[in-house]
Amino acid sequence: MKRRKGKKEREMLSYEDKPIEEYERDENKKNKKNPLNGRAKVIVVIIAALVVIVGGVSIWNYIGPNALQGSLASSKANGKGFPVEIQGKTISEGDANIVNNNLAYTSDTEFQIINSGGGIVVDQRVKYASPAMSANGDYAIIYDKSGNQFQISNGSGITYEGSVEDTIYTATINKNGDYAILSKKSGYTAKLTVFNKNNEQHYAYYFSECYTTGVSINNSLTQAVVCGLDASKGSIVSKIYVLDFTKEEPIAKLDFKDITIYEAKFMNNGNIAVIGDTTAMIITSDYKNKYDFTYNGYNLRSRKITDNGIFLSLSPFEDGKSCEIWNISEKGITTTTKTDMSVDSMDVCGNNAAILSNNKITLFDTSTQTTLKDYDAGLDAQSIVYANNNTVYVIGITEIRKVEL
Repeated sequence: MKRRKGKKEREMLSYEDKPIEEYERDENKKNKKNPLNGRAKVIVVIIAALVVIVGGVSIWNYIGPNALQGSLASSKANGKGFPVEIQGKTISEGDANIVNNNLAYTSDTEFQIINSGGGIVVDQRVKYASPAMSANGDYAIIYDKSGNQFQISNGSGITYEGSVEDTIYTATINKNGDYAILSKKSGYTAKLTVFNKNNEQHYAYYFSECYTTGVSINNSLTQAVVCGLDASKGSIVSKIYVLDFTKEEPIAKLDFKDITIYEAKFMNNGNIAVIGDTTAMIITSDYKNKYDFTYNGYNLRSRKITDNGIFLSLSPFEDGKSCEIWNISEKGITTTTKTDMSVDSMDVCGNNAAILSNNKITLFDTSTQTTLKDYDAGLDAQSIVYANNNTVYVIGITEIRKVEL
């Protein structure tokens, strides 16, 4: 592990931070009688594929010198109402979110923020080959998954343009505008770089034991949780690192055999929410205890981690029918709401879950396990964003619609 805080502090190197080539040579000397067998090679190939799937690592080329270009409108931009035409061909689920109480999205060619009246608050041309977005509160980070460029928006416009040394795997931002980036690093499996809201490097850590797939930082900018994938004795192992920005070594390293972890995030009470392919977990803030919520063979259809818990839609059938909505609180308390539908997209607001199924939006109160009301989503509905108690936005193929609740 190598940690860097600020610009003047010297770098410190631990055994884990030894470049992969040297690390493997040392290990081979210890294990000459145990060469990599065929099964282990297969596992390594599987892990590489899972990293691509889980972390969204893409292989495209950066196509422009400037990440985003365009015009900035005020937050009081007048609109003609909804629907609003989508700029670009596609919006991936997860690349549309609420920023500063307005709808923000990143398509393959455009970054836009739209107010509740359909007015365009921000309209920026995207010149990344593989753009992605992470949003939280009043902030968003837009980055290129096939390049090293990124930009920060405060909800009224792009406030900063930056870059890291190598290709970005994924990025996250907290409610205060601090952000973290996982990227490629020669000699290591990944590098984590953390920046404060003034865009100054706050911390860095180099990984050599796993292929990282996700990162979360807390709102006080004191810790990060990183998940990744590794192999051991022919099995896939998911790893979770908890990093304290004042420490040289991780304050916790957790291994989970035969589970593929999709994401791990801090919640308001300091516990960590974890979602995997076969189970979800709440890890306590002392990192010594955890609560497991096994899917019991159910198929995970959709997932969401909030500040206060985990929401899952799970189906007992391979075709996704008859989903149940699980709400796991930050303290490990669970409710199960049964439905008779498959889930195409899910978003949450408080204890309410909005489900998109067959071009219909259905609201459920997970605290009482009851169905509230149905709404028409339109024939081309692809995903939904639950903005507040009064509004759900529908992302269609060519337009964005507003459903008033």
